[in-house]
Amino acid sequence: MAATPHGQAQNCKGRRYRRKQRKLVNSENISHERKHIELQQWLSQNGVKYHHLRPANFKTTGRGLMTVKAYKDGDVIISIPKKLLITTQVALESELKDVIVRFPKKLTARLIICAFLIIEKMKGSSSFWAPYIRCLPESFDTPAYFTEEELSLLPDSLQVKSKEQRVKIQQEFRKLKQFFRFAKEFNICKGEELSLSFFKWAWFVVNTRSLYMEESYSAGRYLDPSEKDVYVLAPFLDLLNHSPEVDVTGAYNPSNDCYEISTVTPFHRYDQVFIYYGPHDNKTLLLDYGFVVPSNPHSVVQISLDDVVKMSAGHMESTFPEDYAIEERQKVITENHLWDFSCSLNGLSWHLAICLDILCLDPNQFGREEWKSIVAGHETPDNCKDRSTRVAKNVLKQYLEETSKKCQEISAVGHQTDHILMVLQLFHEEEEILTNCLSKL
Repeated sequence: MAATPHGQAQNCKGRRYRRKQRKLVNSENISHERKHIELQQWLSQNGVKYHHLRPANFKTTGRGLMTVKAYKDGDVIISIPKKLLITTQVALESELKDVIVRFPKKLTARLIICAFLIIEKMKGSSSFWAPYIRCLPESFDTPAYFTEEELSLLPDSLQVKSKEQRVKIQQEFRKLKQFFRFAKEFNICKGEELSLSFFKWAWFVVNTRSLYMEESYSAGRYLDPSEKDVYVLAPFLDLLNHSPEVDVTGAYNPSNDCYEISTVTPFHRYDQVFIYYGPHDNKTLLLDYGFVVPSNPHSVVQISLDDVVKMSAGHMESTFPEDYAIEERQKVITENHLWDFSCSLNGLSWHLAICLDILCLDPNQFGREEWKSIVAGHETPDNCKDRSTRVAKNVLKQYLEETSKKCQEISAVGHQTDHILMVLQLFHEEEEILTNCLSKL
């Protein structure tokens, strides 16, 4: 029987209800919690406009912001007055000014904002910023908070970067520890010395939650110039999570003296509202922000040039044992600035494909410098392309075998912490990328 107009309306209403229920099942409204009530009251009292957004816990991302109204392209979703943006200017207008000006060593903008956060957190409820600080996380899920066992499971390249980051944090901690000792001469922070855990908390608040905005005001003469003065903390706005699939704009609006976020991607009612941090792969997101996103279009698998050369040489030297000229081919690769040896969900990178073709030219083709035509973007000779495709498959199969083995090892770990599950997700992603690339060859 054909549906009546009333029946169509009922069906439409039913679909909307079911869609709403699914979204609500996957999220938990936390705006009724005391700290969030106090934060929202404080924001409203100080002129922040956050249209129809509510703090919520989401199953996939944790804490974020949910909209209770649909947004269309161009809608302003958050507007924050300049007075509520934590910058180096705010720190220099606080009781820290004399300490910053007279401290013998210049601090970076990041460290000055860290110092300001630490002082304000020490004040407790007497701080103007207390409602905001109470809603900040107490710790983070970045590798800097991993146990040694969890660190050992990371991909090798990420282990190296994590160790470098830890060294940097230790170095910056020592600088700020000296700063706080000096501050005692100004009757600031008279208590215990700054601890590493307290500093690390502030460092990651700034690192994970900052906007990057060039200010018209510059504290440059007081700052270490090794880092730009671009860090800005924006209360409430920093609850927005990252998605590589959304498009929003964020900018300072001089007409109303506010920082505003506007939508480009529409959002439905009860959706989580996202912003876009930039084209970061999952290793970068985990290192700097403490999360990974499924099917990240910016993620790649790095392929070692040594592995490519070794596999190519093994294949070619069996056919051309005396005339392969491996060193000359490597020189061509270097001199033509080929460096991006990777694969993604889109396939082999252009640099990797060209590198393989250069390595798989036969001696006569290489002697005639046919690599110049390949580098210029012209077609690769068929017999060379056949060889480079075989080598590419062998390289990817080797990487896939190693990655699958790593997945099995991590899955066998007895206690699957959230950190370990994120590491496992990284390796599963590499499996997906390598499998996808192989299918395209």
